[in-house]
Amino acid sequence: MAAGDVKYEFNYMVLPTSKNSTAAITKGEVVSLKDGRKTAAADGGPFGVAIADIANAAEMKGKVLIKGVVDVTASGQIGQFNFVKPDTNGKVAQAAKIDVTVPAGSTAVTSKSAQPTLTKSGSIPPDGLVGRALDAAAQDGDIITVLLE
Repeated sequence: MAAGDVKYEFNYMVLPTSKNSTAAITKGEVVSLKDGRKTAAADGGPFGVAIADIANAAEMKGKVLIKGVVDVTASGQIGQFNFVKPDTNGKVAQAAKIDVTVPAGSTAVTSKSAQPTLTKSGSIPPDGLVGRALDAAAQDGDIITVLLE
């Protein structure tokens, strides 16, 4: 199998509405549906995966899988069954769990308007996730199967 190959044809959905690409997209690349191009690392959803090559400014309808199980390219190590997020050049990376840290201090808070500064890190579902990795990836360029979320 190659990146962009649909693994299971039961209960899958391709992009049903008209949308033109804003750049050339290669089969198997993760696509930003909002922007009509292959993904970059900081993109928010929604996402799909190209199941055919798409020329710049071409119609994407019927050429992008938005629900189903499909092969994609990993940008690095990904553990099996972990969530994946978009990465550069239409690849996927393992998503980090959300982590929030509340600063500690010895000053008592007596005001209703006092707010500590929270530190957040990780992918914020569902907008930052492409899906769940059904296979593990050892390195950049590995082809893995992903259940699109």
